[in-house]
Amino acid sequence: MDENTPRPPDPVQDNGPQLSTGAKIGIGIGVVLAFIIVMVVLAFMLNNPATTESLRDIAIIVLALQTQVILIMLGILIYQLVVLIQMLRDDVKPMMESTQETLNTVKGTAVFVSERVTKPAISASSYITGVGRSLGVLFSLRPRRRSSRSGPNETNPGG
Repeated sequence: MDENTPRPPDPVQDNGPQLSTGAKIGIGIGVVLAFIIVMVVLAFMLNNPATTESLRDIAIIVLALQTQVILIMLGILIYQLVVLIQMLRDDVKPMMESTQETLNTVKGTAVFVSERVTKPAISASSYITGVGRSLGVLFSLRPRRRSSRSGPNETNPGG
């Protein structure tokens, strides 16, 4: 195999999609930049304690507001779950019971028709067919074939 020919993927070791070299370099640069930003912020915070205290207080207030919003949304979610459960209990359950009753009725109707109509019709048909075949064999009711040869037949007994 020459080096320009792509190799088929190994079915045993499929590691999913691979990152390109450019993506790996971009991730590395992003990590280095994040580290530099953290170091600059820490240096600023150590050199300016009053500003750091103000930023800390603002962060605490923002986190408290976020917590309140999350608790309100959690309450709304719980309310929606309660409404959903009530709907399932009050609306869907009776529909399921009605559907089950309908299915039982259809099943009973099918069994009734099978036992009272279909089986007797099949039995009568088989008896009639049996009697017809028996009579056909006994009395030779089979139609006679007319032959095309010029031998003696019923219309011209002499030939």
